[in-house]
Amino acid sequence: MNEKVIDLKFDKLDTNLAGNRLGNDVFAEQIEPYLEYNKVNIAVFPETIEDIASSFIEGMYKKLGEKYGKSKAIQIMLLDAKNKEAKEKISESIETFGV
Repeated sequence: MNEKVIDLKFDKLDTNLAGNRLGNDVFAEQIEPYLEYNKVNIAVFPETIEDIASSFIEGMYKKLGEKYGKSKAIQIMLLDAKNKEAKEKISESIETFGV
């Protein structure tokens, strides 16, 4: 299956992302319009994002999880980060809390 990379954009002053509502908003504005359901969509956080709370990740997956179920949601959209700490936080949150 092909991949589609979606580079996320944030204000340069934003270094930490938290909150279910913010995650939901970012998904709706920066990801959902560009999703291709026949590909693996990879949403990539920029280097400036250093910390991502599990509540933010839950918000990002909320709509996909409700519509397709949790395991299918992760098949449709993966999260990645250019910052090593943020990347670890994403993996840790998904492993611990799911989506």
